[in-house]
Amino acid sequence: MASARACAELDAVADRCGSGLAIVTGPPGSGKSAVAVHWAHRAADRFPDGQLYVDLRGHRPGTGPLSTAEALTYLLVGLGVPAGAVPADDAQAAAVFRSLVADRRMLVLLDGAVCAEQIRLLRPGGPDTCTVVTSRDSLVGLAVHDAGRPVRIGPLDREASVRLLARAAGDRVVAAEPGAARSLADRCEGLPLALRIAAAALDTGARNPIAGLLDRMRGEGRLDALELHSDGSAGLEAAFACSYRALDVPQQRMFTLLGLWTEPPGTDPAQAAPTVPALAAAAGLTVARARAVLRGLADVHLLVRLPGDRCALPGLLHDYALRLAHEESATVPGAASGAVPPPLPAGVPGIVPGVVSGAPLDIRRVLFPSRPAARV
Repeated sequence: MASARACAELDAVADRCGSGLAIVTGPPGSGKSAVAVHWAHRAADRFPDGQLYVDLRGHRPGTGPLSTAEALTYLLVGLGVPAGAVPADDAQAAAVFRSLVADRRMLVLLDGAVCAEQIRLLRPGGPDTCTVVTSRDSLVGLAVHDAGRPVRIGPLDREASVRLLARAAGDRVVAAEPGAARSLADRCEGLPLALRIAAAALDTGARNPIAGLLDRMRGEGRLDALELHSDGSAGLEAAFACSYRALDVPQQRMFTLLGLWTEPPGTDPAQAAPTVPALAAAAGLTVARARAVLRGLADVHLLVRLPGDRCALPGLLHDYALRLAHEESATVPGAASGAVPPPLPAGVPGIVPGVVSGAPLDIRRVLFPSRPAARV
């Protein structure tokens, strides 16, 4: 199970001599925070002088990330320093923090970081301390310059997904529809957040609640079926939206461009996915610039790199990107007519205004002009 592997990697970081640093990363909804908190509880005996937890609010809907000053205040107050005695200067506050934990065996869990700079002054630095950071960003700078060990949280396999469904919805519900439960696990693509929302969305008063939810997914689409209408900020789309809003404009455009791509039926996704040069032509970018934009998407776990210099979005993220593309097309004059721009001539790269601006377009007519248009 992914969490067991991640916990073993975190154990290895804690076993290091000196101040260990682990960077728990993964896509939105993959359960990074849950894994880190679970491990912290399990490893409590390793840190007899205590554990400090700070929610850095990097990906919480409706709020901005915690500033370094705010985070240091939380840490120092947690160590018994009166809030009024916390130095106003970040460097001075960080020095006080390091001096207080220098001889302690402690764990510092920094949840939801947005960048490496947000972390550096928050590390305790003592020889018997350990810092665990969670983030949707790979935080490569911490790995390169601060000897951080990346711990990637990937999707659950089908068996683990069904077990999570059973814990969330009840063993009886899952046992009554084993085949449908496996199908639902597949439709949730191993994302713990999607699986928990699916469990909450089940109509347990129905005769076959899991089959009913699968029918809703087919009729309404997965994103709508996996929406928490009582708390929109906790839904799957809200989690994806936080990551999307953090992208720069070229990354957002490339993300929605990939959402417009659909693989032809009966083809191998790894072979049918667009190549980097094709995406560059469709986006009106040089190959080097497109590669940098795609690398940025991969760094925040919004993109899957495939063999043959190809890229694609995971299914649920693809659903979200396609929705964004359709929403953007509705703001383009003339989009209501549903007109589709003609395909580019084969082999002719260039700017594709319809794609860049969000006008309705079947991306396969740009990336693969010889193929028939897909129905979206």
